[in-house]
Amino acid sequence: MWRFSTPAPERLLYWIQRTSQVIPAGSRVGFSSPGKLGDAPLFRYWWARYWMAENTMIPVHLPSLKANSLKADYLITYGQRYDDPAFELLLEDWPGALYRLRKPKPQP
Repeated sequence: MWRFSTPAPERLLYWIQRTSQVIPAGSRVGFSSPGKLGDAPLFRYWWARYWMAENTMIPVHLPSLKANSLKADYLITYGQRYDDPAFELLLEDWPGALYRLRKPKPQP
């Protein structure tokens, strides 16, 4: 059940608090968690959005994610990892990983 003080939201809160120490306020943040597009990932996204109200949160489904289409500066994954050279790993812990979208190098 996704209610305050139950294990599932407490684990997510721990991860959101860790990532919030790295992500500047006002950032655009993609958020992804495992599962089919349905209840559990949706509830996790809503909680993350609630706890990171200082940022613009964007729901992301990792299997279909294309880095160049992500309109975010950061990507938080919960319960999964994402390997893509377009992302720089900033933080990794048992709940998930935090990435920053690499900016394209300016052309001379």
